Formats: sequence, C-alpha cells, structure tokens
Amino acid sequence: MMPRRAAMPLEQLLAGTDDMLDVDKMIEKLAPAQAGQNFRPSDDLMKVMYLFFATVEGKLIFEWLMDLTVRAPYPHVNGSNFEQAAIAAAKHQSRCGVGEVILEAVAQGKRLLEQAQNRS
Repeated sequence: MMPRRAAMPLEQLLAGTDDMLDVDKMIEKLAPAQAGQNFRPSDDLMKVMYLFFATVEGKLIFEWLMDLTVRAPYPHVNGSNFEQAAIAAAKHQSRCGVGEVILEAVAQGKRLLEQAQNRS
C-alpha cells in the first residue's frame, strides 16, 4: 500500500493551474450571459423593472419567470446519445440565459436608482 501523500507532491499537482485557481478568472468565465447591445434594455426600463420587482405583484411575476427559466429542471435526455445530451444542455442554457439577463437588468435598475438617490 502506498503512503497517503506519495502519489504526487501538491506543488506538482498544482503546477500549470494558475489560471484555473484564479478566482477572478473563474468568476469571469461563470458570469451570466450579457445581452447584446441591440437587446440591452434602456436605463429607464431597467429602473422600471426594479421598481416593479419591488412590489408584491411584480415579485410574483418575476418569481414565475425564474421558475420558467433559471429554476427550470434540466431537460430529460432519452437514451445515451451525445447529440441528445448536447441539445438538452443547449436548451437548458438558453432558458437560463434569458432568466439571467432579466435578473441582471433588475439588479442594474436597482444600482441606477441607488446612484441617482446618492447624487441627490
């Protein structure tokens, strides 16, 4: 039986993983999809989205939208075909992308309103 740490020294195991261990780079790679400039809502629309989100009725609608997008279950894959799995993943990623863009617009609307209040 091999001693616990005899397989590979930690330094050797981590060699060449600088990019993989850089938290900022990892977060950047995992960042939500950004809407293209043609699809980016105006600042006024983002503010309205946040104000609507802050109401009871608005929160209900946004919760439902998140159920349909970000919280939607992963599609069931019939069989073990790689193409079917890839299509299911793309569908799921597309749904999540829509939800993430909506959430980002709400968050940006909140930031814009807070900036306007701080200037006043």
